[in-house]
Amino acid sequence: MEDKDLKTENLADNDNETQNVEVTVDENKDVKADVEKENKVEEKPLTDDELYTKIQTEKLLKKKKVKKITFISLMSVLFALVVVIICLASIPVDLKPEFLKASQYNANVIIDGKSFSGNISPNNDEKYKEFNNVLNDAFARTYFAGIFDGSLMQYDFSERRMTFEDFNTSLSNEENNDYVYFELLQPQTLKNRDGSNYSSRVDSTAYPFEFTEVYMMLSSEEGNDEAVFYVVVKYVNNKTEDVNELTEYVIKLTTRGNTFAIYDHYNPQED
Repeated sequence: MEDKDLKTENLADNDNETQNVEVTVDENKDVKADVEKENKVEEKPLTDDELYTKIQTEKLLKKKKVKKITFISLMSVLFALVVVIICLASIPVDLKPEFLKASQYNANVIIDGKSFSGNISPNNDEKYKEFNNVLNDAFARTYFAGIFDGSLMQYDFSERRMTFEDFNTSLSNEENNDYVYFELLQPQTLKNRDGSNYSSRVDSTAYPFEFTEVYMMLSSEEGNDEAVFYVVVKYVNNKTEDVNELTEYVIKLTTRGNTFAIYDHYNPQED
C-alpha cells in the first residue's frame, strides 16, 4: 500500500516538473517573440525625409570633427612658431669679422684726421675694455633680426688691386674719412663668412692672404648699417713663394654693423 502511495507521489512530482518546463519554454518563446518584434520595428525602412536628415546629420558631425582637428593642428603650429620666434629673438649674434674675434689688437679711432681715442691696446685695460664694449655693441644682433635684415648673409669682398699707397693717400686727402685703424697682434688669414679661406679673384696664383693691418671706416650718419673694412695684404705667388719687396694692396670687405655708434662715442663734437 505504501509503495502504491509513493508511486502516486512520484507521478505527481513528475507532472509538476513537466508543467514547470512547459511554462519556462512558453516564457522563452514569449521573450524571443518580443525581441523579434522589436528587431522588425528597428529594421523598418526609413522614409526619404528621415534618410535625408540622417545623412545631413552625419555630414555635419564629420565637418565638426574635421574643423576640430584642423583647429587643433593650426594652434599647435602657431604655438610652435611663437616658441621658435621667441627663441630666435633671444639668441645673440656677433657680426664682427672673425679676425677681430680671433686676435687681440692695438687700435686707434681717427676722426677728421685726428686721433680722439689715443692708442688702444690690451696693456691699457680700461681704455681697451671701453672700446671693445662699443665695438661689440656696434656689431650685436639677435638671430631673428639678422635673418630679416640680411645681416647674417652680407659678407662681400671687392678686389680691385688698389695699392695700399693709393688707399692711404685717399685717407689723408679726402675730407670726412673717419675710421678705426687695427693692428692685429697675431697674423690672421682672410676668410669667408663660412670660415673657408678667401681665394683671390684677380690672381689665381696667390696664396690665401695673411694680414695684420685693417682699416674700418666709420659712418657719421645715424642709421647707416653698412660696415666697410679695408684689409692690407700682399699677393704671394704660390709657385715662387717670393715675399721680398712685395707691393701692399687693400681688399675691401663689406658687412653689416652700426659703425655710427663708434663714431658717436668718440666724436669730440658730441661732448
